[in-house]
Amino acid sequence: TGSAAERVAETETLADHLLWQLHLSHLSTHDRSIGAALIDALDDDGYLREPLATIADTLLPAVHADEDEILAVLHRIQRFDPVGVAARTLGECLQLQLDVLPDDTPGLALARQIAAGPLERLPRSGVAGLAHELKQPLDEVDTAVALLRSLDPRPGTQIAPLSQDTYVVPDVVVWRQNGIWRAALA
Repeated sequence: TGSAAERVAETETLADHLLWQLHLSHLSTHDRSIGAALIDALDDDGYLREPLATIADTLLPAVHADEDEILAVLHRIQRFDPVGVAARTLGECLQLQLDVLPDDTPGLALARQIAAGPLERLPRSGVAGLAHELKQPLDEVDTAVALLRSLDPRPGTQIAPLSQDTYVVPDVVVWRQNGIWRAALA
């Protein structure tokens, strides 16, 4: 086994990467089955869009699990790499990423408050509107919003490979003509 970075480089998909971590975790066979169903339900961005009741239905008849059991396993998966994966909302995704930051990170407490509530109003209200709503100084809200913007809203894309139909279009083409190197904008 190599380092985590080597493992990521070898991994083909987000699901493979998460299943590898699931199998290394100290979960029962029952909880691993729940974990595999949760991982299977994640979208390419790493979000869980399916309701927990739907996950419970997909496990039947082999595994009987209630929503509390599924939620407990979900919380375990949410601590896997990449941080923020298996979130159900953008706010939850950002909260998971904020939770791993040092406590002395500037703007952390206010960023948590914004991610837990008024985050969806940020585009309409702006930083000034949010500062007024939260009754906080503008510079502190600005620091918290900058922290939130530094996080990854789509953690699943860190692992997912380029799709088969992705083409790289060069900016410059270089070729050799009659012994002379030439370059042109593509």
